[in-house]
Amino acid sequence: MVLIHSYAWFRLFEPNGTYWVNCEREFHEFATFYGLPEISVKAAAWDLMRTGVERRGSVLSAFAEHSNPIQISTGVRGFDVSETRGSPPGFLMQWDRDGELKGKVFYWDIIHPDGQTGHKFMGEISAQVGQHCFIV
Repeated sequence: MVLIHSYAWFRLFEPNGTYWVNCEREFHEFATFYGLPEISVKAAAWDLMRTGVERRGSVLSAFAEHSNPIQISTGVRGFDVSETRGSPPGFLMQWDRDGELKGKVFYWDIIHPDGQTGHKFMGEISAQVGQHCFIV
C-alpha cells in the first residue's frame, strides 16, 4: 500500500500554486503512524506546473532518461494549470473547447486531476515506485 498525496493548484483564499498550503503535512502523519510509503504529486510536478510546461511522452521514460526531471520539462504536455477542463471555476464541461483542452491541462476542475493528464501522471509515478521496488 502506498499513500498518494494529490495537490490542488487552484486556491480559494491564497494565490494559485501556493506550495506550502495543502494537507500533505497532515497526511504525512498517517503515513508515519501506519508505516506507509508516500508519493507526492506536489513534489513531482509542482515545478513543472509553475513553469507552465507542457507534457510529451511518458513520465517514466523521462525519469529514466534524466536524473533531474526538471531538465526534461521543455515542451512536455499535460502540466498546464492556466485553466481547468471544466468551465471556470471548473464545474461544467466546456464542450466548445474540449478538443483544445483535452490532454493539455492537468486538472478537470479546481481540485480533481483530469484523466489523460493528471490521473495518468499519478498512475505513472505510482508505477515508478513499483518498478523501483523490483529493481532494487
